[in-house]
Amino acid sequence: MKDLKREYELRALQHQLYNEFLDEEEMKRYYQRFFELISWQIDLAINESKHEIEKEKQIIIALIKNNTFEIVDESIFKNSMSINRKDELFHSFSELELSKSQLLKLKEYNIGFAIKSDGSIIAIHNNSGINGLNYFLLESALKYGGLKLDCFDGILTPILKTLGFKICRSEEWNEDYAPLGWKYESVDINTSIYSEILNSFKEADKFTADFNSIIKRYKNGMPDVIYYEL
Repeated sequence: MKDLKREYELRALQHQLYNEFLDEEEMKRYYQRFFELISWQIDLAINESKHEIEKEKQIIIALIKNNTFEIVDESIFKNSMSINRKDELFHSFSELELSKSQLLKLKEYNIGFAIKSDGSIIAIHNNSGINGLNYFLLESALKYGGLKLDCFDGILTPILKTLGFKICRSEEWNEDYAPLGWKYESVDINTSIYSEILNSFKEADKFTADFNSIIKRYKNGMPDVIYYEL
């Protein structure tokens, strides 16, 4: 702490000396160059960070594609699910529920899913801090016998369509079953099962009353629950 304080004191003294011995135009050029260098260093640090994240992402994708999953017990799996997990996105499963499923966790990462005896894919989670893995996780779940799943409409909908899942049924948002801590953040209807209907309308004022009601629900963070099967 003392070293840090001393460093700031030296920097302040340095700037004071510059102010005393450089004229106004030179000071402008100095500060312009100073901030250019600072901006360059910040950009460099951001780019290096992005590079490291992308490198880590490719490593994880390779592990998922190579099916580098471990079959773990309920305790390890629940820990993998809950660590760094946002409460509003976390559906709680009891150890008894999980004990009836095959629990798969990616080696050395808090990433995984479970497959129930009827082929239901549950407890999909990615707590690695790396985004963009849902497609690869679901693709891998199919290799382990996954046949169906249910989820809130939105994020996974385009991915599931690409993987060949078909919609069996849907249920309108039910407040009684809202996950604990749900934040009611707007859901993009363009990524929902209603996207094709939305695109069929050329003008918003042509929407039916029922469709306007659906749009309003999604904007208010209350999407449907969609049931999928292969």
